[in-house]
Amino acid sequence: MQPNDLQKQLTHLMEQVRQDDSLGEELQNNLTDLITAASADPTPGNLEALAIVFQKLADANKYMAAMTTIQNIQLNDDVVEESPATTQ
Repeated sequence: MQPNDLQKQLTHLMEQVRQDDSLGEELQNNLTDLITAASADPTPGNLEALAIVFQKLADANKYMAAMTTIQNIQLNDDVVEESPATTQ
């Protein structure tokens, strides 16, 4: 990958982080700092650290989505159990 391509990708990643309000201000600031550091010194170690952080963030988002799904299923089960029985 050419250095210019890497800079474009890091710039795009920075824009995505800044636009994602779901991250919260503190996390956005920390991710922005990490991207800036990796952009200023794009060593394999810095880029790997950046990749690890974003992978962990993606894993956490998947976990939260799964937990939300489980809670929704449980809520639906509770509603069904509390509904009056119908006869046919």
